[in-house]
Amino acid sequence: MNKVLELENLKQEMINDKNLQLKTNLVFGEGNPDCQVLFIGEAPGAMEDELVRPFVGRSGQLLRKNIRELGWKEEEVYITNIVKRRPPENRDPLPEEIEAYRPYLARQIEIIAPKIIIPLGRFSMNFFLPEAKISRDQGKLFKVALSAGEAGGYWHVAPMFHPSAALRGNTMMKAFTDSFKKLPTMLKTIKGDTNIRMTSQSTNPKMETVKIKKITRFDKKILARVNELFLEWWAKRKYKVSSEYFKKFIKKSQLLLICDGEKIVGVLTMVKIHKLSGEGFFIEHLMIDENYRGRGLGKLLMSHAIKLAKNQRAQKIFLTCGKKNKIGHSLYKKMGFKVEEVNFYSLGL
Repeated sequence: MNKVLELENLKQEMINDKNLQLKTNLVFGEGNPDCQVLFIGEAPGAMEDELVRPFVGRSGQLLRKNIRELGWKEEEVYITNIVKRRPPENRDPLPEEIEAYRPYLARQIEIIAPKIIIPLGRFSMNFFLPEAKISRDQGKLFKVALSAGEAGGYWHVAPMFHPSAALRGNTMMKAFTDSFKKLPTMLKTIKGDTNIRMTSQSTNPKMETVKIKKITRFDKKILARVNELFLEWWAKRKYKVSSEYFKKFIKKSQLLLICDGEKIVGVLTMVKIHKLSGEGFFIEHLMIDENYRGRGLGKLLMSHAIKLAKNQRAQKIFLTCGKKNKIGHSLYKKMGFKVEEVNFYSLGL
């Protein structure tokens, strides 16, 4: 499937998602799907909502002017926002709105696969760099490990002030234009992949998909660490699960792991099962190391699990956590899955 068709399918999926936050026009994005440079803002404004195009108001004119002054053409880059619909009265996007649109943006980025991503403004920047500060880090080039990307799962990210901020004063305008002028040099640097500032791996640890097939020395290390996380998870909830059942369960599972270097700091298990009610995935045991909680890694794992389930055309998600897991239920249903509760021991693994 080519990129144009993939993006169109993604756009249609968003249009059909009736649970997606905000109800104004969907401003999906525009430009070259094979671009090297992807600009990502925060959310559409009044003009963007009216014309159903990103960055066409005053701030958009400034952005496009700077693109042209580099000798580039607007149609050679791609421009979009995190949140694809205008918030009321042009207010900042709310955290729950950003979270609702997060999986769609992640897939949009994966399809386009740009050489460099330019987040415009702090909301967009924090999507990639949660601990960064726009005043300190704008105009710098980062190599960020995420759930997807080229060259081993890394995106090259260079945050900048939002053009609307640049319009507020000469100091920010100078910083904005100076950062823009660095882009051609940054692209050359990326091709050689040298002298790039590396973010702390514990900020956005790399996600890997591991299927346990053969028991090698490396596999045993993975299983030992996963077992450690499981025991921690079970102990806190006072659950009793036999070690034999655990071993059987893991051997049939697909593990999604988040690693900080070689250390596994998060795991989610997926098992494809078939019941009389239909075939689907049993997604359970999302565990994050105590020292890495509160960084959105759990949601990152869930988003990746959803993508894998969709790629394998699953229609249903089986959960044992019940309706108490409101986030899981809501997220899976928003993505078009049916959700069924099952008993852990009734799965017949």
